[in-house]
Order: sequence, then C-alpha cells, then structure tokens
Amino acid sequence: MSTAGDNASRAAKSDIVLNVTDLRIVLDPSGIDIDDDVSFAIHEGEVLGLVGESASGKTTAATSLLAYQRRGAKVSEGRIEIAGTDVLAAQGSSLRRIRGGLISYVPQDASAALNPALRIGSFSGGNQQKLVLAREIDSDPRVLLIGQPTRGVDIGAIEFIHRQLVALRDAGKALLLVSVELEEILGLADRVLVMSAGEIVGEIASADATEKKVGLMMAGVKGEGHA
Repeated sequence: MSTAGDNASRAAKSDIVLNVTDLRIVLDPSGIDIDDDVSFAIHEGEVLGLVGESASGKTTAATSLLAYQRRGAKVSEGRIEIAGTDVLAAQGSSLRRIRGGLISYVPQDASAALNPALRIGSFSGGNQQKLVLAREIDSDPRVLLIGQPTRGVDIGAIEFIHRQLVALRDAGKALLLVSVELEEILGLADRVLVMSAGEIVGEIASADATEKKVGLMMAGVKGEGHA
C-alpha cells in the first residue's frame, strides 16, 4: 500500500478524471460566494484534499460538482468535466448517469444520507459513516467526494474508513476529500488545496505540506501561485 507522498508522482502522470475550470458560485446572503474562478483537476488514483476553516467555501465547491443546488447555491460561471462529460450542461439521462455512476458523494452528516427505515438511531456514528461509504463505493464511481469522513467516529471506524479510501485510490479512483482535520488531510491526500473566504489561497504537495504551512494558508496567507 503506497503512501500519499509515494503516490503523488504516479498520479500526476495518469489521466485527469475531474476537471474544474473557472468555477464561480453565487449563494444566498447567508453563505460564502465562490467568486475567484476556482480551478483544479484530479487524476486517476489521486486523493485531492480540500481544506479550510468553517464557512471558507470548501463544502460548497465540492457539492456543486454534483450539479445540484445547496443553500441557494448556483453556479454562475465555469466548467465541470467528469470523465469528459460536461456536468453543468448535462440533463435528463446524462445527468442521471453522472449522479448514478460517474460520481458519488459521502456527506459530512451520514445520518442525512441514510434511509430512515434503517432506524438510524440504532447505529453508532462510525457505523452510519461506514454504511454510507459502502453504499457509495458499491456504485463504482469514477469520482468520490467525501465530506468530513471521520468526524465524530471512534478510532476503529477511522482506521477502517482510511483503509477504504486508500484502497479506492489504489484502484484508480479520483477522490476529493473535504475536511477541517489537517492531520487527516496530510495523511491521505496527494495534494492539498486550501480555501479561505471563497477562494483557493494555496496548493501544496503532501510531501511539502506541514500543519504550519497549511494553517497559514487557512488563515488567508496565500501560497505560491495564488498571490
């Protein structure tokens, strides 16, 4: 099993699965607009970490890739391609294919993604998260978006979830991992994007990343290439 650092150079040579270009998102007045032409790509067999403080815009950016509105969010400009398919232009059967096969989403609140008939209260937070992850993996997506994968779960569940994510990466999937947990991001991601106030303020390879560097970016100190 390769580590994030060992995997980065190999992933960079593989095909791009998810390509986001000049993305702009408008939210309702209570949200964070993304208005800085956000652009990034994820390759086959790569984990891209998206990190930022609360209300930095990271979750809005991630969920917008599913081509649905969140809290009044609306993509006003830009292009999102998944395996060559334009997400924003997709309608009808094409959009169902994107949601049903090309891309899957594990939200930060697992209970919200489970069928109420499962009697959510009888499952621990860790088991809820494992159930949702297993369901989304079973759909065999090209891209998997994961929001706060281990928030509020026990150590055993954390280890299980991390192993599953690494296995998906090693199987050639493209993963976008959204989290505020720097240790988790640095341990799993091949590259890290940092968002602050609705814009990407830095990108750093996991091999060069430290909690101090990423923390400064999260505070709004722009990294190289984003000054």
